[in-house]
Amino acid sequence: MTRTASSAFQRNSSYIKRAASGSSSSAFVRQRVIIDPNQPWFTELEERLQTIISLEENWDGYFGQPVNFSNASFAAEILNKLYLCGVSTPDLVPGSDGSLQIEWHEQDIDIELDIMNAGSVSAYLFDRRTEEEHELELSNDFVKVWHWLQMINNRNEEASEAA
Repeated sequence: MTRTASSAFQRNSSYIKRAASGSSSSAFVRQRVIIDPNQPWFTELEERLQTIISLEENWDGYFGQPVNFSNASFAAEILNKLYLCGVSTPDLVPGSDGSLQIEWHEQDIDIELDIMNAGSVSAYLFDRRTEEEHELELSNDFVKVWHWLQMINNRNEEASEAA
């Protein structure tokens, strides 16, 4: 039986599988993904993602499925691309269907990314000030989401200038 240690936040190359001791069936396999360890979100998100991928079946008491490594790894890649100085660290929320949500709720703006699987993301924006609402299906282009985060950043800057 192969044991797997998975970490969605590592400093090594993406999707590497290495056998620690030859090719025996008891080989230890480690999966890693590239993430910038200098990113201010890194420490908080690393710990939260490790907790989420450690969840076992029925983690919520209602037959909740564990978040698989592929979803967590894809989330780490998205977060690495979306980091924007001045925007708070997002919340990471496991879904009972094995999905993973990334959420920002700041400056009257709600942004939610629901990762169903790697390459399949539902993105949602709601601005409580303007009542602007958008829903998108994304695969690997998150430029629109980055612009949404820029809206939060702009409001943070405005609030700090007003103070």
